[in-house]
Amino acid sequence: DGPGALALEGARPASVAPAKVAVVVGREADGCDAAFLEACDRRVYLPMRGFTSSLNLSVASALVLQKVFDWFPGWVGDMDDAERNALRDAWRPLIAKSDAAKVSHGPWLDAPETIPLGDAAAGASVSCGSWAPRRFQQLEEAEAQSRHTLLDLRK
Repeated sequence: DGPGALALEGARPASVAPAKVAVVVGREADGCDAAFLEACDRRVYLPMRGFTSSLNLSVASALVLQKVFDWFPGWVGDMDDAERNALRDAWRPLIAKSDAAKVSHGPWLDAPETIPLGDAAAGASVSCGSWAPRRFQQLEEAEAQSRHTLLDLRK
């Protein structure tokens, strides 16, 4: 929050109708760079409820983006191919600076939509850990065991 910041809650105020928007999210430790704050037309914040005094950066980002898309549903997927490609071309050299990074990340940087995520997701293991109720831990253990049994049968 801050002077003149708009609370992201309720209906969109009529005064908020920009043609283009950039959602800039600062670091958890020290917020946005002063240059971004000086360049912005509007600051927003998420009001805290109950005992909450802050939100994780990824949670706050998701909530802000959801509110933006609730207020402006036409903005979902609003970037045309030429604009998307120009943006990728500008960022590509900043993401993969070394030759090794270019080789490693090249296919993704050139066409991220072509990478099959199914293979990556299939190999991922998500655990609810010790914080979960015992019955969830037992279900997770049983599922992991059945996966290992299935893998052993394929050998």
